Amino acid sequence: MESILVGPEELARHLDDPDWIVFDARHDLAHPEAGREAYREGHVPCAYFLPLDEDLAAPRTGTN
Repeated sequence: MESILVGPEELARHLDDPDWIVFDARHDLAHPEAGREAYREGHVPCAYFLPLDEDLAAPRTGTN
């Protein structure tokens, strides 16, 4: 099975590849806005930011 995680050298070779989509999912449980702040300060060109609490987790129910 091919990994979806790649090193910086392979990523650099594919930055202009239309078949590649890059996601930035940095997160800090103690400071939920830290990932978005870090993304604003700098990120891989063309990377999309995916906030954990908004896009990568189910809605909060109080039991999860």
